[in-house]
Amino acid sequence: MRYRLRVAPDHVAERLPACITLLAREGDWWHVEIANHVEPATAWRQLLDAGIRIDEIHREGGGLEALYLAVTEAKEVS
Repeated sequence: MRYRLRVAPDHVAERLPACITLLAREGDWWHVEIANHVEPATAWRQLLDAGIRIDEIHREGGGLEALYLAVTEAKEVS
């Protein structure tokens, strides 16, 4: 699962738990992927325990929303 996190700008990615992969960084926004076997709430708790303050969390793509949009957009084009 991929997420976009807004974190305090002085935090460093070296403190990330093993279950979280940093995909990209844009200022104080981190694009991360959480391992499939880990619940998001567990990942957020691990980040907080590592001293990383999370200001916002947004899920990126995938899931039912992406499937719904793909199906409805395909019908509109037809």
